Amino acid sequence: LKLGTLALMGGELEAAQTAAGAILEHHADDRDGRVLDAAIMLRRGDVERADQVAKSVLEEDPLHENAISVAVGVLNARGRTDEAVSFIDESLARLTDNIPLRQLKLVLLEQMNEPDAVIGVYEELFQLDPENEEYRVALASFYNRQQDFEAAESVLRDAIADRVGDSGNIEQSYIAFVYNQRGLDAAEAEANRLLQEQPDNQALRFLMADYYAQNSRFDDAERVLGEVIETAEGDVVLDGKASLARLKLFTEDVDSATALTEEVIDESAEHRGANFVRGLVHLQADEWDEAIRSGRTALRRGPNWTPGLKLVAEAHLKKGENDLALNALNE
Repeated sequence: LKLGTLALMGGELEAAQTAAGAILEHHADDRDGRVLDAAIMLRRGDVERADQVAKSVLEEDPLHENAISVAVGVLNARGRTDEAVSFIDESLARLTDNIPLRQLKLVLLEQMNEPDAVIGVYEELFQLDPENEEYRVALASFYNRQQDFEAAESVLRDAIADRVGDSGNIEQSYIAFVYNQRGLDAAEAEANRLLQEQPDNQALRFLMADYYAQNSRFDDAERVLGEVIETAEGDVVLDGKASLARLKLFTEDVDSATALTEEVIDESAEHRGANFVRGLVHLQADEWDEAIRSGRTALRRGPNWTPGLKLVAEAHLKKGENDLALNALNE
């Protein structure tokens, strides 16, 4: 069931169908398996059969969350979005603390262009899960799409002041917002202010290093990455060195880039960033096989990492292996 659910979320319908079939072959009445099968039907456009299965499960268990979701999806697919939202509200009257149904409701309300209702659902989510920073980021993104930039900034500022979450995602989102709205100088000022309050927030330093590099302020980018290397611990130090190596390569200091890269790989042979930079060095030196090998090593812990795939594709292309280059791009 978990495998099928993950496959469905990732759009791998054949794998999801195999999992659902394995459940139903031995447990034909299993409600979760039947609903998984119905969700696959819905994704494939077989709305009628999905509706029948969802209704049959809801007759047995009116509070089956996934069956409710499929029934809502059926209504939406039929253009009856108002009824879909009403059905969610009826279900929430009994499943008062349910978060996934509220998330589904958000999608439908935004589709219906009901901004006040969207904001109301986010406020409910804040009360149900006050430490979940993703809801604050998502609301700020919604305000952005509505062109209400003042409200977006206010949501992020309030979340930082309330110390919501501890991953640094709120702070990064806030600095990215300031950068996009008011430019590098404003983002720099706000990042420096936050770093005085949160000196261990290395994610902010990495973000500012990227912004400095994008604006050709390479000395500042190097300074900030140097701060990461000096103040961080563990793998973050290696990440800082790999980022600095990439910056050195971009500024055509190949020797320094190579030295930093090898230093990181000596400590962590499969470090993604370091192997990526090593691959770029090989690419510049027309060492195609080595570039491909380094790119593939960078992809071991994340086979869908786009920069690594592009590196492999370019190396194959330079080598004249067009089919393999296309395969990497298709990946």
